Amino acid sequence: MRRFRGVLFLMMGLFFLPACEPETTSSCANDYDQGTLFTRLADDLIIPAYADSKNEVASLNASWTAFSQSGTSSDLLNVQNDFKSAYEAFVKVEYFEFGPAEDVALRTSLNNFPANTLLIEANISSGTYDLEAPDNYYAGFPALDYLLFSGTENEILDRFNNANSGDAFRTYVSGILGIMVTKLDAVNSGWDSYRGNFISNTGTAAGTSLSLIINALNENFEKTKRDRLGIPAGLTALNAPPVPQNVEAFHSGHSLVLMKESFSFAKEFFRNGNGEGLDNFLDDINALGSNGQSLTSVINGGFDDINSSVNLLPEPLSDAVINNEDLVTQAFSDASRQVVHIKTDMPTMLCVAITYIDNPSDSD
Repeated sequence: MRRFRGVLFLMMGLFFLPACEPETTSSCANDYDQGTLFTRLADDLIIPAYADSKNEVASLNASWTAFSQSGTSSDLLNVQNDFKSAYEAFVKVEYFEFGPAEDVALRTSLNNFPANTLLIEANISSGTYDLEAPDNYYAGFPALDYLLFSGTENEILDRFNNANSGDAFRTYVSGILGIMVTKLDAVNSGWDSYRGNFISNTGTAAGTSLSLIINALNENFEKTKRDRLGIPAGLTALNAPPVPQNVEAFHSGHSLVLMKESFSFAKEFFRNGNGEGLDNFLDDINALGSNGQSLTSVINGGFDDINSSVNLLPEPLSDAVINNEDLVTQAFSDASRQVVHIKTDMPTMLCVAITYIDNPSDSD
């Protein structure tokens, strides 16, 4: 009887043991060296991009100073050219809106578009304004785009040389540039101390460096898809009309270049050029897309599709959203498909949550 009871207890114990299955390793429990990834991203991509943006804005500020003193057409052209170069450099660092950049609200301080031109004029007329007010649409690059490019060359020269109002316009531009220089200086110096924290902040939880870079990549990619392309083209809401004046850098006609730069840099961010990037992390854990193909290949292919479709768009973008609907829609569709790969598939494979709040006008 004792023997029977022992067998019975043994059988019951076996019944309640977990089912034996082949051992699997979750992608969350991997030994990938995140510290190396963060070191390479910081040293090869992020810090150099901020340094370039800082230098380009410093050059713009210097050329503006020369023009504000001379008021000549040749110096105005120098300012306009430096403005375009500085803007191109800035759309890259918008992808790193965490750490020191988040501390000074860099992106929303320097690039809320489209500019509120009526408010810009009212500010200058009244002489009462706060260029550092949060989330304003009358400062940063968009305001400079309006002030430095709207109108004919003679109208622009008169804007700053006029005996009655020129001082007010020059003061406004100088104030904007002063804030831009100060904030970019702060972010650059901030990375001197933040770099170590960024590299050592491993893991997958919200607030870790992996979470920060994946969320930043996605948030700015969606901003480019939505604000730089979708809204001006009327593609973010059913039956919405095109709003060509809402493109970024409408007055300078530099919109398409900036959009291309932003989309292209998203791939650069993902790959870190030929260095250690998120693609290496995905390859290390053998991440696969829904079709069974390497997720890295899927994402790289998505970026290539976007770059191909935006390269077919004619300049200026403000005209293309009206006259080249098929091409614009294709570019927007390619970008929308990529959102699935980088916002759903990649975070799932890397066990990172998307923590930023989607814009309600977005249409993914």
